[in-house]
Amino acid sequence: MPRAYRLSMVTTTRPMWTCLGRVLAAAVVVVTAACGSRTAGAGVPAASDPATTRSAAPTGVIFGIVQAGPTCPVESARHACRPRPLGDAELRARSARTGLTFSARTSAGGHFFVRLGPGEYVLTVATTAVFPRCPPVGVSVRSGMAVRANITCDTGIRLPARATGKSG
Repeated sequence: MPRAYRLSMVTTTRPMWTCLGRVLAAAVVVVTAACGSRTAGAGVPAASDPATTRSAAPTGVIFGIVQAGPTCPVESARHACRPRPLGDAELRARSARTGLTFSARTSAGGHFFVRLGPGEYVLTVATTAVFPRCPPVGVSVRSGMAVRANITCDTGIRLPARATGKSG
């Protein structure tokens, strides 16, 4: 004689499809929010995630690093002061043709990645203080091409004449 087992089921007040639908809806919202927006003046998502800048139109890429230097008032042969990366800085790319400005932020290491349509652009770094001062950099973007554009900003520290080898 076979034994009878009683199986109990947990009963919920919501059907499983309702919960699954809510999870899927939340996932769609998160993915959509991660894609960023492309409106005039604020078009490029953060530099830390290049995959979010996908576009159906032909585009090119500008990438590089924003650094500030010199970082020491005195350098020696044993202790060379390297430029420091400018992390979380706002990078702006202004189109020479349309005048539209696209912006992105540098990563903690100063790296940036911007996907833009073909054309001529002027890159600037927005800083809130007097120093570092970052020069504008002109860049030509071609469809399907990647262009490196490193930006070195001036910290305002001046090296003594002995350290630079210059006199006067």
